[in-house]
Amino acid sequence: MLSTVNSEDPLGRLESLLRALVERETIKDWYSTEEFGRVIGKAEFTVREHCRLGRLNARKRQSGMGGSSGLGD
Repeated sequence: MLSTVNSEDPLGRLESLLRALVERETIKDWYSTEEFGRVIGKAEFTVREHCRLGRLNARKRQSGMGGSSGLGD
């Protein structure tokens, strides 16, 4: 069953963009915030904010800035 996507519904728009990604790109297990932003036409900052606010299911890499030191993990 197909659902109608309201252009004012950001989550519906995101879902339709993800469907387009599946149809045209090789699916990867993980995308960087930069890659995902490029695919959906949003700034990397916007993607990071959605992750921070829990709007996107995301995990932080264990390397680089802010990476886990391994203590207490």
